[in-house]
Amino acid sequence: MSTPTDTQVASVPIFSRLAPDDLALVASVATVTAYASGERVFAEGEPASVILAILSGSVRVTSASGPVVDLPEVLHAGDPLGDVGAFEGGPYPATGTATEPTECLVIPRSDFFRLLERNPTLVRGFVHGLTLRIVQLTRELRQRS
Repeated sequence: MSTPTDTQVASVPIFSRLAPDDLALVASVATVTAYASGERVFAEGEPASVILAILSGSVRVTSASGPVVDLPEVLHAGDPLGDVGAFEGGPYPATGTATEPTECLVIPRSDFFRLLERNPTLVRGFVHGLTLRIVQLTRELRQRS
């Protein structure tokens, strides 16, 4: 594990609209974690205590309860992981496994929400990044149908 740079945080689309001071805040609570090919990044049903985003490599997402709906099966650099469970405060809805050597930005859920509560500019930048992500996903879904 290592501390991410502001540039690494900004490379994740949901954080790409953060102001420099807010990038530094996120970097201060995050780590970069390396996963070997075949290593589990998170497991379905475990408490979603961290928000992850792929910095390099790729992660296959699978679910014992059936296919993962509306997501590509393999996620790549820039894609968030585990965010649904972390934002809802529930368990991870699927299992993520590295398909090659992979590095992820790892942000403890409690630390991230504490930053959001205390920093309105971080909230605005994050909402802007999420909005752009929703637009991107909507376009991808249109192309598939």
